[in-house]
Amino acid sequence: MDIWIIFIIIYTILVSFFETSRKKAAEKSSIFSVLYLVTLIALILSVFISPDFYQAPLSAVISIGAKSIIVVFAWFFGLYALSKLPISTYSIVHSSRIVFAVILSVIIFSEPLSTEKIIGIILIIAGIVLANYNPKEKKKKKKAYSYLPIILLLVACVLTAVSEILDKALMRELSVGQMQTWFLFFSAIYFRIILLIKREKVNYKLITTNYWIPLSSVFLVSADRFLFYANKDPGSEVSIMVLFKQLSVILLIIMGKIFFKEKNIVKKLLCSLLIIAGVAVLFI
Repeated sequence: MDIWIIFIIIYTILVSFFETSRKKAAEKSSIFSVLYLVTLIALILSVFISPDFYQAPLSAVISIGAKSIIVVFAWFFGLYALSKLPISTYSIVHSSRIVFAVILSVIIFSEPLSTEKIIGIILIIAGIVLANYNPKEKKKKKKAYSYLPIILLLVACVLTAVSEILDKALMRELSVGQMQTWFLFFSAIYFRIILLIKREKVNYKLITTNYWIPLSSVFLVSADRFLFYANKDPGSEVSIMVLFKQLSVILLIIMGKIFFKEKNIVKKLLCSLLIIAGVAVLFI
């Protein structure tokens, strides 16, 4: 087995733990405090393992600063949705970012919209819709249910897709450490500014009292490292990487059952297989 495949499998596992720990952290602390502290700790970790971060070209650093604004909004919308939705539902809806990435590639890069891509998109959307469709719900629950978290999650998926497209261009002139460190640097600054605007005090003791925060930082840095190294491998194949990434949907559904006692797990697992089939049609 090629080393980059091992890297992407490890990334998939770590990013699943990252999302789970973020949700657990947000249960005990405010969303912006969690985002700021997770990013700050991750930045410190990245600086220690990225001795060449200061050698990044100024033009690239400025571009990362602009890109980070997009990611900050994506992370906020995503974590808000994650704090309100079952993590299994979140993982399934989050798969829609692949659809948005394909659509943006067609629009921006004039990539052909083949029959296979259309079928793949339909399968992914079908999996997402079926996973969230429950005709047995009581009318009271339907009236009380808010679609705001799902709408914001879809917006986060669009922003994430835009960010991933920008990454392709930025990684041409940056090392893994430079990309990660400067992104975390700007993100930490932006989240701190938001906290100042909100006049929300940062309780740094949360780093020790809410242990899910430092755990999230470790999973974030580790996951991104393996992903970047997999991308850097000249033999890596994007189609295979995208397919392996979708395994995180299955892992998060299982974690939803273990950590949050979520229901309808079997149905969601079946829907996740439909989504993975759609991804396979798209990229294989």
